[in-house]
Amino acid sequence: MAVVILGCSGEGAADPEEVIGTALDRKSLLDRPIGPAEVEVASLGFNDAVLEERVVPIDASTHRDVLEALAGAPGGRDGPGLVGLARDLRFREADAGSGTGAERDHLDSVTGTIEADDLVEALRSSGAGQDEIEGVGGVDGNLVRAEFTLYTEGQQRDFSGLDLILVQDDPGNALPPSRIRFRLPASEPGRVGSGDG
Repeated sequence: MAVVILGCSGEGAADPEEVIGTALDRKSLLDRPIGPAEVEVASLGFNDAVLEERVVPIDASTHRDVLEALAGAPGGRDGPGLVGLARDLRFREADAGSGTGAERDHLDSVTGTIEADDLVEALRSSGAGQDEIEGVGGVDGNLVRAEFTLYTEGQQRDFSGLDLILVQDDPGNALPPSRIRFRLPASEPGRVGSGDG
């Protein structure tokens, strides 16, 4: 796994793998009350401009299932969660002086990629059937990779949201790869803003 550390703090920059492990610690992530949530789904264009966007409500049970998948199965069982699938990790310290007003600019974050085969295998091992994987949410034969940004808040690295981007490339046409972003907030609504792409 390639790990790259970025940030303004130099020697004190955080280890991105440790940041993910802390933010997605099963106890802290799953012991809090988990209610329904709203997932933003957006088609992205050049420079991540939002071409089309909709909000998909998910119930509390589905929300918990998603968080379980991110955290991974408890010791000894298959299912490494996000930390086991992630590649090319980069840590970014919050840009407190940006002045943009976007909430996520004021949160530390870790970005990385997930290989398409790894993502599909993780979905299968979680119990999803072949029909549920192919053609749903872009997880099909044209999926080439997934990209993510995990947001954390505070000194304790509390989970504050996740952006997951599925990158699809149809070899049968000359169009650039299409990108679909799924934005999941933390359990408390509003901690990752819904602003521009």
